[in-house]
Amino acid sequence: MMKLGRIEQLNPRSIWPDEARDFTPWLAETIDLLAAVIGMDL
Repeated sequence: MMKLGRIEQLNPRSIWPDEARDFTPWLAETIDLLAAVIGMDL
């Protein structure tokens, strides 16, 4: 059986408090996933 969750709206700063130290490295690690979701080469 597949489990489903709920989508929550969050403040991005609660997950990535500092853009350069937190968000940018995460984005670099997951850029291929983002590209697939939006259908673009990044």
